[in-house]
Amino acid sequence: MRRLSRWLCLGLLTSLALGGLGLAADGALADDPPSPALTTSIAPSVPSDPVLHGVTAGGAPWVIRQSAFQLLGNGQVVVVIRGLVIPELGTPGPVTSVEASLYCGNETMPAATTASAPLSEKGNAVIVSRVKLPSTCLTPAVLINPNEIGSIYIATSGFSG
Repeated sequence: MRRLSRWLCLGLLTSLALGGLGLAADGALADDPPSPALTTSIAPSVPSDPVLHGVTAGGAPWVIRQSAFQLLGNGQVVVVIRGLVIPELGTPGPVTSVEASLYCGNETMPAATTASAPLSEKGNAVIVSRVKLPSTCLTPAVLINPNEIGSIYIATSGFSG
């Protein structure tokens, strides 16, 4: 039953992340949900990945099983990460929390950063946060930072095959 509850919760959050549903301040579904500003998947990093927005890829290779990221026009962010681990270890190693940083253009300072969320031993995390958005964000990019270390990323917006 507990496993089913987790999957139902994941399904709801994925629906929120991918379907653009909005939440009112009291947690109820909003009548007129804000439109999605950015929807993407998350790709894991490897040490040879480039420096992005002045941020260096982590020192270990990562893999990810599933991911979803959505930023709504009202600043609500939902990130669902499943199986973000270092394959050699089968766990996230010393990484116990993650946060998402939004970068615009070629800026080296994030336009917005979510609150930190715990990353489980299986590499699972759910970030639900509200951020203040800039009025314009050209070529948005998302970096997933470990343990509140903004100078390192272990995943980024994109895909890997």
